[in-house]
Amino acid sequence: VPGPKGHWLYGVDIGSLEEYMPRLTKISKQFPNMCSIWYHIANGTVLVSSPVTVKEFLKQTVTKEIIVHSFFEEWTGPGLLYSNGSYWARNRKLLTPAFHFKILQSYTPVYNGCINILIDKWKHRATEGKSFEVFEDLSLCTFDVILQCACSMHLKPQTSGSRHRFLKISKENPSLCEDRIFNLFHQNSLLYRFTAQGRKFYDNVRYCREFAKEVIVKRKADLDSQD
Repeated sequence: VPGPKGHWLYGVDIGSLEEYMPRLTKISKQFPNMCSIWYHIANGTVLVSSPVTVKEFLKQTVTKEIIVHSFFEEWTGPGLLYSNGSYWARNRKLLTPAFHFKILQSYTPVYNGCINILIDKWKHRATEGKSFEVFEDLSLCTFDVILQCACSMHLKPQTSGSRHRFLKISKENPSLCEDRIFNLFHQNSLLYRFTAQGRKFYDNVRYCREFAKEVIVKRKADLDSQD
């Protein structure tokens, strides 16, 4: 598959994360439909930019076992997003009833409450007469809904921002995982643990797992007390 030429070891220079998408857009125009990009000697990727070509790829049975997913899986574990085959099918089947319309409808007050907080924030900002970024607000609103519906937790992320450590980690770890893609020596988990970024990443992972366990134990205790 043709593609931009790069260093034999370090691959194509994509630049910083801020330059990543503009650089990919430029490459896709230079190589329409499909091209290969080597980030380094051990990480090759196929960039597909034509809907016709994408359609052909989607007809095939593809695996989710790509290198960047392995980085995220060290943090999140083998969930639906990164699992394959029978393991994915089993968990997907178990999860489907939770999204039945009648069950989702019972959480309408939660949705409305979170949306009201979001609208109040935007009303306040609108009085300033300036444009503002909505991605952060929408992300916190979505996170607020998930925490209340799935975990029965009230961290109030929309009003407290990202001050809670779990919310900070939700921003930090994706960036750390993305950075690993472009560094050949960070691909190995053992070596990565000895770097400053690796120590931060795995410390965040440890906290997330402890926090998740605490949430589960508390929720189970609440359900047992109701019985």
